[in-house]
Amino acid sequence: MRKALAFFILVLAPAVFSGCVSAGSAESSSDSGIYGKWRLRTLYSGDVAQSVCDVILNIGQDENGIYVSGESGVNIFSGTMNKSGNSVYNGNGFAVTRMAGPGDAAEFERLYLSMFEGRTEFSAESGGGHKILAVRNRRNGISAEYSQENSPDSGGEASDNALTRKIFAAD
Repeated sequence: MRKALAFFILVLAPAVFSGCVSAGSAESSSDSGIYGKWRLRTLYSGDVAQSVCDVILNIGQDENGIYVSGESGVNIFSGTMNKSGNSVYNGNGFAVTRMAGPGDAAEFERLYLSMFEGRTEFSAESGGGHKILAVRNRRNGISAEYSQENSPDSGGEASDNALTRKIFAAD
């Protein structure tokens, strides 16, 4: 039974739930730098770094827009976000499993998933021999820095957010 549930959660759920979200516009090839598998390095609430769980974020493109899936501390999530200018918009929320976990991991997950509510900005840039993805939600002040999963520096300590600040400095 556990194997069947795990198979559904990991393989079938993203395919089933991706049809339940609104359609979005196709993304231009200039935005392809955000696609791939990313490991969370740092999560910020305002300028304060938060304790992080081991989190993976997958970003791809499908016929409905930008497909996002991953691990969020306790649960697994997936959904489609619509492109609007230099940001993406998650109007319908994500499909999220409902497993219980320790209080600190559940609180981290609540904060982490709130970063994807409404309009979220994504920006990728290379620096120091690795690729960084910066994600920010201006409305609630939650932001994150990821490193490319296949990057040589992807498993390192949390950065000082210097590259993330540089990416968003043009605002």
